[in-house]
Amino acid sequence: MTALLGVDGIVTYIGWIFSISYPPVLALMVLGTFSKIIPNDSAYKGATYLVVIYALLEALPGLSNLNFARTIVMAAPLSEIGFGWLGPFLVGLVGGGIIGIVNTKKEAL
Repeated sequence: MTALLGVDGIVTYIGWIFSISYPPVLALMVLGTFSKIIPNDSAYKGATYLVVIYALLEALPGLSNLNFARTIVMAAPLSEIGFGWLGPFLVGLVGGGIIGIVNTKKEAL
């Protein structure tokens, strides 16, 4: 059935899958590249969780007519060029890193 749609039809049909998977995959590639300098696992988790949430919000307008999701995505810096996930990535990376350091200090006591 999908062969009858043509390339444009297939991209339109499964574009939301790419919208959801593209930002987390790029985030994990960046995290893997800089794994030697990332302080703890909480930084990985924070960055990945926030990027996945952003990717879901980015895909929602394509699946339905949700104006709140479109407004949030368009308010993100760099979203016009497809890098709106960088903001949540950095916030999650720093926030998760701080949480991991604080938890490590609590466990040491």
